[in-house]
Amino acid sequence: MVYQATVLNVMIASPNDVAEERRLVRDAIYEWNAIHSKQFNVMLNPIRWETHVAPEMGNRPQEIINKSILNDADILIGIFWTRLGTDTGEYASGTVEEISRHIDSQKLTSIYICDKPIPPSQITEQYQKLQIQIREWKPSGVLEFYNDLSIFKQKIKDHLSLHIQQNTYIQNILNNPNPA
Repeated sequence: MVYQATVLNVMIASPNDVAEERRLVRDAIYEWNAIHSKQFNVMLNPIRWETHVAPEMGNRPQEIINKSILNDADILIGIFWTRLGTDTGEYASGTVEEISRHIDSQKLTSIYICDKPIPPSQITEQYQKLQIQIREWKPSGVLEFYNDLSIFKQKIKDHLSLHIQQNTYIQNILNNPNPA
């Protein structure tokens, strides 16, 4: 049966130490669509720089990512575990830049942090920078901590439903699908 839906782009942002979580978020979005898309008249489109950014020269790599996908993202899901990521020259990491710009645009941003134990060898400068960033974010919103991947995936689906129903930015899009 054909139905109309508003497509919301969901950017999955993270350093490279949470590849499994990135896949789980993508899968959770597909599962959410299969169950809820028709009910909410919303289709969530997972976007990642690896799949939605073409090779391009002439600008900072992060600026190319921002222009190609971040600016069109309605929702950003940030994920961290042991790394903050690579410095962009303007921000502590590409993921931090994406999150900061997304928040500055007053768009929906959710941050998930893995707090499962890490081997002492992974307590590096990257991990210490991440801990500083987490302390900076804490007064600005609600962070979600997880230590089990199946629970993490379920939380993503549950939180997407809550956001679709309750978030002011998303509600404005859904109530005004064709802004002037």
